[in-house]
Amino acid sequence: ESLVNARSAAQNSQLEKKLFCAPFVSSDVFCSGFWRDQVTPENSFVQGLTDRLKTTVLSSKAYSTSSQYHRAFRKWKEFAVCKLNETGFPADPFHVALYLQHLLEQAQSPSVIDSAFYGIKWAHDMAGLPSPTDNSVVENVRSAAKRILGTAAVNRKEPISSDLIREIVSQANLDNPVDLRNITMYVLCFTVFFRFDDIS
Repeated sequence: ESLVNARSAAQNSQLEKKLFCAPFVSSDVFCSGFWRDQVTPENSFVQGLTDRLKTTVLSSKAYSTSSQYHRAFRKWKEFAVCKLNETGFPADPFHVALYLQHLLEQAQSPSVIDSAFYGIKWAHDMAGLPSPTDNSVVENVRSAAKRILGTAAVNRKEPISSDLIREIVSQANLDNPVDLRNITMYVLCFTVFFRFDDIS
């Protein structure tokens, strides 16, 4: 019975792996670079090992991560075919830089450029090919996107000046216990660089 259970578990595991890699194995990623001319259709043993090897390679990333990278790579391919009249894979660094520039001009967040960058890198890594994302110009475009698009500006408050403290003290009614308490806290905070929350 334990042997039957073990076989069943192994079969379920193989099924899960096949379902895992199904969206990706049809991609031209597995017809290029490392994988080109590696399949021997007449040899079922080698074919089976090759299919399982693809699954193993895909398992180096979580399914959600692979899905995200695959979507980003497909968008790059569409751009390459429609706008550049290129196949898009393997990708040329100049064309990738153009694509990132295009995204930079359209996007509101640097995460869009990051997604494209890593999607293209993922596809080349899966195929065992040099990635155009290793090119210094492509990397510079990605870095520039972070600076240009950046993150939401922080609304920093101006520090309180000593002149403002003097003005507050001069206008306060120090005979009033509440005013006296407040002025004491303001001066103490200003003197030792506390925030109001630190002593209130």
